[in-house]
Amino acid sequence: MALLLLIFSILALSPKAPYSSSTAGEDPSFTGVWKGDSVCQIKDSPCHDEASVYYVSKGSEPNSFQMKMNKIVQDKEVTMGTVNCITDSNSGSYVCRLNALSTWTWHLNKGALDGDMQYRGQLYRKIHLIRAE
Repeated sequence: MALLLLIFSILALSPKAPYSSSTAGEDPSFTGVWKGDSVCQIKDSPCHDEASVYYVSKGSEPNSFQMKMNKIVQDKEVTMGTVNCITDSNSGSYVCRLNALSTWTWHLNKGALDGDMQYRGQLYRKIHLIRAE
């Protein structure tokens, strides 16, 4: 069992092509500053479309990262919060859970960072971000 775990760990850390889905905690193409739009999918709700700036950094654990989520209000960044995230090795996506009700799922796609936010099992937001650095 320990040998199998070691083999999977080595495979997870092997180099990947740029902008492919890979280990988020080790992926330099994923960390950085991202800007774009967060669009509400439930129009009759407290949700509002927003211009967004997200800061992604390596987490303290392997295969983890932190995402600081800001929105733009009157040309200034306002922090909405910071979430801890992990790599979903089954799907190659990056998953952030704020609580039992809210989950963000992210995919790198040819230099863009695309995400969905699920709230209470329903698609609440679609987010499209481009590297700002």
